[in-house]
Amino acid sequence: MNELTFESEAVIEALKELGWKYKDHEAIEEERGFDPKNVICTEELEAAVAKINPDIKIESQREAIDAILKLYEEDIVIANERFHSYIVEGYSVEVRVGDDERGRYVQFIDWENPEKNEFVVTNQFTVADRKVKRPDVVLLVNGLPLVLFELKNPVAVNTSIDDAYMQIGNYKKAIPQLFFYNAICIISDGFSARAGTITSDFSRYLAWKSALGEKRIVLYLNTKL
Repeated sequence: MNELTFESEAVIEALKELGWKYKDHEAIEEERGFDPKNVICTEELEAAVAKINPDIKIESQREAIDAILKLYEEDIVIANERFHSYIVEGYSVEVRVGDDERGRYVQFIDWENPEKNEFVVTNQFTVADRKVKRPDVVLLVNGLPLVLFELKNPVAVNTSIDDAYMQIGNYKKAIPQLFFYNAICIISDGFSARAGTITSDFSRYLAWKSALGEKRIVLYLNTKL
């Protein structure tokens, strides 16, 4: 059953207006091979890598993808830093050009042509690691779970944005592999919303602003920060 809460639905609708494609948790589970330990939509990642790197051989593309899929570290910060370098700089491979071996970088995201990437929003993204957890909303770019939303009910008694922050901490302990690939965590209580990273303490979770200083996180109470 796809239980879509009011908070999640409002965020999803706002993202759809910005061009994100919604896929329910059943569709995402299928793309993950019905394996809750796998947090990446592998076929979508393979398709994106092939499209972005058409001049790099399949074998080298596969090597780069394997590096992403096998990103295992006891320390999630170390794993996250390595992943960050992969998606920003690319994964280094050796390719043969005539009689020479040359270094190339396989890219996982097309930064120069954003419209060529696949942007997906989903809810109830079930992950099984040390425990089974279902984060409220997850954003995937080319099959990679880059953004996590933790949303609290604004009318719930004794619930605040602090509780959303604490829940992120619980997730990091229970389902650490999801945070190997995380770029941004967003917390909200419906009245305010803040963005941070896996190493941010609560004071470092701040409003997301544009280059012009506009606060851009849309809240699900029909307001903006």
